[in-house]
Amino acid sequence: MNSDQEPQLAGRNVKGLMGGCYSDISIWPTPELGALPPATLKQYLRRKKAVELYLLGSSGKSIANECQIRLNHIYRLITERCLALHPDGLIYGWLGLIPNLRIKQYSRTKKIHIDANGRLMTTMISFCPLILHNIHYAK
Repeated sequence: MNSDQEPQLAGRNVKGLMGGCYSDISIWPTPELGALPPATLKQYLRRKKAVELYLLGSSGKSIANECQIRLNHIYRLITERCLALHPDGLIYGWLGLIPNLRIKQYSRTKKIHIDANGRLMTTMISFCPLILHNIHYAK
């Protein structure tokens, strides 16, 4: 996207995008397209086209006809995936549109159970007996 198209992006108000350093989508990190499997590439390109049309102010109907994606989903793709921070400190950018790419890192929500004697190792071994096996044979 070139700079003469930049003012058109102001037609859509996207939280975290407008007026920020990431409003120029031409500098967003991009994936290596040749590394994507054909089905994944097809879905990625459809998502990318939908995001570009959305930011240019195209109507929801025209985007849905061309890309088969609704406006609310495109908005979520942008705010929850494209603008999410990558562990390297930059945003995911276009990488966020890759299907099945984990954006949010795993975070344990259930409490860790510690046995009655306060031993965590016993609990860990009960969940994964391979740990005990590796301890015995790690000589």
